[in-house]
Amino acid sequence: MRIDNRFSLIWEGAFWLDGFFMLRLPANADLDAVYAFLTRQIRRWPYKLQFHVCRIRAAAALEKEALYAALLDLFWILGEKGQSLKQRMLEWSRRRLAPARLVALEECLAGRITAQQLLFSGYSVLHDGLWGQPLDWSFDAAEGKKDLLAVARLCLELGQLEQAKEILSEQLKVEPERQEIRHMLLEIYLAVQDAEGFKQSYLWLEANGCLDEVWRAASRRFEEAV
Repeated sequence: MRIDNRFSLIWEGAFWLDGFFMLRLPANADLDAVYAFLTRQIRRWPYKLQFHVCRIRAAAALEKEALYAALLDLFWILGEKGQSLKQRMLEWSRRRLAPARLVALEECLAGRITAQQLLFSGYSVLHDGLWGQPLDWSFDAAEGKKDLLAVARLCLELGQLEQAKEILSEQLKVEPERQEIRHMLLEIYLAVQDAEGFKQSYLWLEANGCLDEVWRAASRRFEEAV
């Protein structure tokens, strides 16, 4: 792994990225130790953007929450500045992030929420955690539990069908009896012609006694899958 030359002398609105030595990691590197080292450097020098970039790269091979926290700290320190760097890092990390986390960061990049309003992560060393939890879109105060339906709707509004499908298929396993989830997920399966995904969800609903007439009718369009 190394720092791309594109990041060495870029004016990011409020911060200079000065020249930085090329960081290379051997194949047998202890990525947990590397991540911990870079986290300590960011705690000491939060405005050194090269450490943020390195930490994001190292986090890609670790769990998703570590990567989200690395991006969260970058977004936090840049605030409204550094749009090009934030966008590059988010695009590079897109496929490695949990869907709800990805949507939150995209909303921040688009200026619809602030960095202070991003969902909190225990891996973060800069986010103070005071704003993130109350503004978690997936929090249903009336029921006192997570409800990812709102996040799935937001994904659909942004045209992110794969993220919405992933969220809804996972939530279906938690709440198979919930009609909104079943019907929204079915609409996506039909829209993208995902026969295999439909088959798996169909069998899950059937096994849990939650298969309704709408899904049975849709099975004719996926007759090879069920």
